[in-house]
Amino acid sequence: EIVKICLKEEISLTPSGARTCDTGSGLSDQGLLFSTEKLRKIIEINEDECFCDVEPGIFLYDLKEALAERGFFYPPDPSSEKIATLGGTVATNAGGARSLKYGQTVNHVLGMEIIDGDGKISRIENYRGSKNATGPACLQNQAAQFVGSEGIFGPFTSLRLRIYRGVPDAYALCIFFELESSMHDFSRRVVSGDFPNISPRSMEFMDASCLRLIRDSGKFPKFPKKGQFAVICEQEYLDGEKSTLLDNWFEVLERGGALLEETIVADSPVKISELRELRHCPPSSTWEMGKEVQGNGGKKVSTDWAVPVLKLESMMSEATKICSSFGFPEQRVFRYAHLGSGHPHFNFVSENPEETSKALKLREELSKLAIKFGGTVAGEHGVGKLRKGLFNLENDKGKLKLLRALKGVYDPNGIFSPGNII
Repeated sequence: EIVKICLKEEISLTPSGARTCDTGSGLSDQGLLFSTEKLRKIIEINEDECFCDVEPGIFLYDLKEALAERGFFYPPDPSSEKIATLGGTVATNAGGARSLKYGQTVNHVLGMEIIDGDGKISRIENYRGSKNATGPACLQNQAAQFVGSEGIFGPFTSLRLRIYRGVPDAYALCIFFELESSMHDFSRRVVSGDFPNISPRSMEFMDASCLRLIRDSGKFPKFPKKGQFAVICEQEYLDGEKSTLLDNWFEVLERGGALLEETIVADSPVKISELRELRHCPPSSTWEMGKEVQGNGGKKVSTDWAVPVLKLESMMSEATKICSSFGFPEQRVFRYAHLGSGHPHFNFVSENPEETSKALKLREELSKLAIKFGGTVAGEHGVGKLRKGLFNLENDKGKLKLLRALKGVYDPNGIFSPGNII
């Protein structure tokens, strides 16, 4: 009924979840905001066919907890999962640490119910069989068109997700390196399968600037003082495998240039949670730093580019040089996130309007460089309104024409999410 009123009155409508994204896609300066925050029901958990139907306003963490109680597992784990809605994670194709093993959100979405631009409720579902050669694959996997669409095709009213039987046990290791080259060599060899006896589901890193923030926070008193880079890996295991896999890891670390004696092992849910909190210290600290200088025209500016992991070391080396040329020395650049996926976040905290302008231009230059390395400008956070210029760097006129054609199919009157992506 809301959409029909908007159509009649020619009012735009922007779907909105918890507004935890950093691209502005869930906000608008025109029309109405369509809040899904109270749509939090779990409609069905189908244990036989391993899927669930869920309303989009549920917090991702709450959904995963409810599934775990039934013995099921939903892999996507963006760091904002306790405050991000499911609909938002689907709308942006969110990633997270465990995307190294499980891929991004799109891999786990089977379908959705939407309100289209004619004010009708439509059910979109992927083909569930094992084989289909009837036309292009995008017709059999139509739901994928809506993942990452950031509201431009209409609001979700429910989502169908693939879930997995059994909640895997895991332990985590925090591994330290003195040299960046050693860290990259270790990452490449793990991802390339040189160490077949280990199989991490995540591989996150933090640089020296991030480690300084952690030490200065005083929240982690047992944090080692050695090492310029830290890599946090999670390893799943079956009954009886735990000790053997841990031995395998230490054998690999000894051969991989790590500071073996400094390695932290988290072998319980509580300790893993503590290690994840440690990993989230740099992003939360830099956000706070950005807030402190906001009144002076400063802010936190972060990148979302990603490149093939085998090209990451070269990309990061070039990127660090460019940062320095823009006036941001290494101690004012905070690099962390998804090492195993070729997806680091470079973060700059500008202190005044001039530095903010430089930081935004720097983000654009690094995005251009990522494209040259065969990468993308947005690995997991989407484009929204604030990064449209970066989207245009990556996509040619043909892709933009196709996107506009899809927009015309699902939203022929152009009322949904003005300003997002296109």
